[in-house]
This record gives sequence, structure tokens and C-alpha cells, in this order.
Amino acid sequence: MNKKLMCLIMIFLLATSCKTEEPIMQIACGQSCKDEVLAETIINKQGKIVIVNDVFCITTDSASLNRGGYIVGSENILVPCNLSDDYKVSELKVIISGQKSSCCNLVTLPVLRTSFGCKFEVTSIKKL
Repeated sequence: MNKKLMCLIMIFLLATSCKTEEPIMQIACGQSCKDEVLAETIINKQGKIVIVNDVFCITTDSASLNRGGYIVGSENILVPCNLSDDYKVSELKVIISGQKSSCCNLVTLPVLRTSFGCKFEVTSIKKL
């Protein structure tokens, strides 16, 4: 009977402790970093839409633009908080303008012990 009771308690604890997690994108864009400031204004820079851990990002690294994927840990990974659904297409090449924040290290990969990506407010975006 002890085993049955323990199983019931474990099932109860598992069922009641589960909660819906916020989407990663909402966490990143809602996050405010200590002493966050405008780090850079980007004007008409070529980029490519990439998916990092289920988050649509933009890489502006020239080495990544002409091949698949992106460079992990690159300072050129932007996490756009206002990316239109029309541009949420992996490997889509774009021309972007906007405001890069000093709030960085917003995304990571499960196998890494590092994070990367800076918050970015898109002011203009065009498909190439």
C-alpha cells in the first residue's frame, strides 16, 4: 500500500506543479536589462532570418549571409521584438533598419553554456 500511496502523491505533485511556460520570444522582448541603452542604430543593413531555439532572429554576419544557418555566439544576432509574420521565414534575406539595444544574451542553445543575441526594434524591413 505504501507504493500505491507514493505513486498517487507523485502523480498529484506532477499534475499540480505543471504550468504553462511563456513563449521564449515574449520573455526576451519583455526583458529589461540593467542600464539598457541604445547600442547602435542600424540603417539598410543586409541580414538573414534564422531560427535560434524556436526564436526568429536576424543575422547580419557576412559569413552567414551566403551559407545556411548562422554563427553561434555572434554579436551579429539580433532578436527582433516586432518582426511581422510576413518575415518569419527561415533563411529569408532582408534589408533592415532599426535600433539595437545593449540588452544582449537573450537566446541560447540547449547544448551550450553561453548565450547570444541582442534585442532589436525593427523600424524598416524589406525582402531581397
